[in-house]
Amino acid sequence: MSKTTFAEAAEAVLADTRRTMTAEEIWSEIERRGLIVSDGKTPAATLYTELMRKSVNWRAKDDDRPPRFYRRGGGAFGRWIDLTPEQQKAMLAGTATPSPSDRWRELLDRVKDDPSWKTRIAALTIERARVASEIDERIRAYLSGAILLEVLRAALDQRSRADCATFTFNGASFAMLLNMLTKVTTAAPSIDATLRATMGVPRDEAAGRAALQGMSAALETLRLSGDKRKIPHPNRIPKLFSGLWHVQASAEWPIYYRSARDALAQTGVVTPSDDPIESYLTFRRFFFQLAGELGITTLELEQLCVLQQEAEESNDGDDDDATPPPIDDEVDDDPEPPPPAAQPYTIDDALARVFVSRDELARMLALLHYKRNLVLQGPPGVGKTFVADELAYGAYGAEWYEQIVRFELEPLLEEYFAEDPDKVKDLVGAMLS
Repeated sequence: MSKTTFAEAAEAVLADTRRTMTAEEIWSEIERRGLIVSDGKTPAATLYTELMRKSVNWRAKDDDRPPRFYRRGGGAFGRWIDLTPEQQKAMLAGTATPSPSDRWRELLDRVKDDPSWKTRIAALTIERARVASEIDERIRAYLSGAILLEVLRAALDQRSRADCATFTFNGASFAMLLNMLTKVTTAAPSIDATLRATMGVPRDEAAGRAALQGMSAALETLRLSGDKRKIPHPNRIPKLFSGLWHVQASAEWPIYYRSARDALAQTGVVTPSDDPIESYLTFRRFFFQLAGELGITTLELEQLCVLQQEAEESNDGDDDDATPPPIDDEVDDDPEPPPPAAQPYTIDDALARVFVSRDELARMLALLHYKRNLVLQGPPGVGKTFVADELAYGAYGAEWYEQIVRFELEPLLEEYFAEDPDKVKDLVGAMLS
């Protein structure tokens, strides 16, 4: 007995209902009827992908096969054979305006023979391979436990001021988020294990989904526990880890740049959802599919997305012969939903977390304000770093806390001092600047 495909099950549902339905509605009916049993986390998203692939709206120019579905506004699908010949003719005329893949092919044709485009792609390919190799080496060292997260963060921070600009890792979605996670793992060591598990390259989409959901859940649990530190919002998690995964496996995980996401959405290639994790995974599927249809690398498609967005913003559609705007790497720093207003952090809050007396804590805060420097001395494990973190939060509050840099000098000395003592000074200076 042959296995029912997603497309066949959708056709059966649409044949009975005789109305257009969204992918989510179709999947609910498929599941209710027991037409398909799926172990996937998001079968509706998988169904949507399959419907789009077999839709008249997606057909490539050289595809002679009859479509099986069509999509109307609002994302509702119907069976192609349920349309009258007149309706089919009208819809084909409407899709004669470039289909998503045709629009992208036209844009590619405009630039593919331009020497500046070829030079740009060649230079980026070489530079990214070099930089990715260096970052990948640091990530592997962190994942193996050879270096601490602080050393990885410091190295990425230093590179982001120069070479990592080729990946735009100096934006809010990368450098700042990694800095915030470094601080969070200090206060909540359990997050470090989750971070290591998430940072490794997932073997497939399901593993990627599980890793991102695990990281988001761990941060949300910490947030709900009442921790007053600045914690990365779950909406930003896919953007950060898409970049970390990309430098380890560029052929498997594209970076979730704003330009790429918006360009694919505006041209009808993909429809984002309210779930940031599912939006990224859906984007990934269609991004690879579009690159394959165009016969280009993912880097070339990424740069085409930048061109598409710049053309959209400049509204230069009335000048078809205009030279495409210059290609620049773009920083994805979409604002996250506004957090609740931070409550004042009082000395009572600190006393509930540290094992020192009220008088001792008040004296340390007074010295910190007066002297600007404070040395905490004691054997390993007594809580010096934890107390220092609480003092920083108490002294400067939520508004400035996220800008405070905390680093351990010993790992930097072990990593770099024998090789190049000046590098330690440069790293410390970079972290404090």
